[in-house]
Amino acid sequence: MSTIKDKTKRVQPATLIAMLALFIAIGGTATAASGLISGKQIKKGTITAKQLKKNAVTGKKIKNRTITKNKLNRKVLKALSRTGGPAGPVGATGAVGAKGAPGTNGAVGPAGPKGDTGPKGSTGAKGSTGAKGATGPAGVVASQFAGSNSNSNVPAGNALTQVITDTVPSHKYAVTAKVSGTANAQTGLDCDLQANGSTVDSGGTELDAQFDEGNIFLQAVVPAGTTTVRIMCSSGQLVQINNKSIISLPVS
Repeated sequence: MSTIKDKTKRVQPATLIAMLALFIAIGGTATAASGLISGKQIKKGTITAKQLKKNAVTGKKIKNRTITKNKLNRKVLKALSRTGGPAGPVGATGAVGAKGAPGTNGAVGPAGPKGDTGPKGSTGAKGSTGAKGATGPAGVVASQFAGSNSNSNVPAGNALTQVITDTVPSHKYAVTAKVSGTANAQTGLDCDLQANGSTVDSGGTELDAQFDEGNIFLQAVVPAGTTTVRIMCSSGQLVQINNKSIISLPVS
């Protein structure tokens, strides 16, 4: 005749699980607290996955931090280590927001140091030739001179006698003239410098005796447009003119 001990040995794991579930359902926390069957009383390896009812073990029945990385399947570990999937399409641009109030101007910063002078730029292209201007008046390129050392006479009677004449290009001149004479008897010699027939300077000298010599110097700035300069002289007695000259220098 078999004993209770023999019957207990023949109890299968599935029967034990069913009995455990029945005790928990009937007794609630009181049954669990009574300690009729504990984890220490179930032999290791006697309850397999096939003997557990589907969905019998839930997350609430698993103690926190009891499942480590080593307890997980490789496929599960690989799935957990994956990063996010490919980026989705860009969403539509949102509506423009209302314009914000302008900010206050920032303080002006200190002026920076002056930069180095840049390299000299290349020479620009030559511009086109401008229109030709109107032709200006003819200029005078040289001074004018007239002179002679040949003898001539100023007759007695105080009549003006031409001593020397120079024709010059129309212009304005600074004129210097000289007359040298020898007396035939005591007399005076007077001479005028004329420009275009008008007297611009006069001078004279006294000859005290026969063969007495005297010089007269004349000068003036003649007006623009002058074309003729000459020396005219007169004397009470015959005077021999030994030397006469006129120098005309153009001026602006």
